[in-house]
Amino acid sequence: MNEDVQLSIVVENKPNTLATLMKKLRDEFIEIKAIIAEGAGDRGIVRMIVNEPEKTGKILEKEGYKYAKDRVLVVNAKDNEELQTILNKLGTNNVNLKCIYLCDKNANFSSFILVCEDIERAKKVLGG
Repeated sequence: MNEDVQLSIVVENKPNTLATLMKKLRDEFIEIKAIIAEGAGDRGIVRMIVNEPEKTGKILEKEGYKYAKDRVLVVNAKDNEELQTILNKLGTNNVNLKCIYLCDKNANFSSFILVCEDIERAKKVLGG
């Protein structure tokens, strides 16, 4: 288990918005480590883990994007059973999971981003 920083960026829900955002970040040599995007109505949220969150925040501010930063956990699970064990530990210890998404998968394990309401409690529950 590792800790990282997730940026949640408010974007317009229309064609080419994500491509435009990605180009701005690529032009500044920002590497995307994990990403998930979802739209609702005329707005969307892009959640991402990047190699340089502070620099990315400055780019977003300069470009007029609204965003939030959250500390997140990156956990590895070798299979669905192990992921279920992780989720059960959090749930039975009253740790609310706000968001989860896959960020890496290989032959040995999958890595998931966990956005928890109380990250310190989540780390304690998961032994970190």
